[in-house]
Amino acid sequence: MASLDPWQRRLLDRMAIGTETRPAVLSPAVRLGLTELLAFRHVVRHLYAYELEADRVKLLLQRAIALWPQITADLESFQAWLEELVTA
Repeated sequence: MASLDPWQRRLLDRMAIGTETRPAVLSPAVRLGLTELLAFRHVVRHLYAYELEADRVKLLLQRAIALWPQITADLESFQAWLEELVTA
């Protein structure tokens, strides 16, 4: 897997860890899925289109589509926590 910029990996890691003052924004499964997609983004930015493997692109597209409901659920959960925090 291609390496990510350090700040991208740190951001994903930090978003998946809850603290004493806030819950995790992303579940571990979503963090893992987004890490894989960001690694692919890195590859796309550094290769020519003809070097991409069509089967790999299709697989990652399927994974991204499958991951979307989980991302949405994680963000909605965090939003609910924020709204509860504001109204408390």
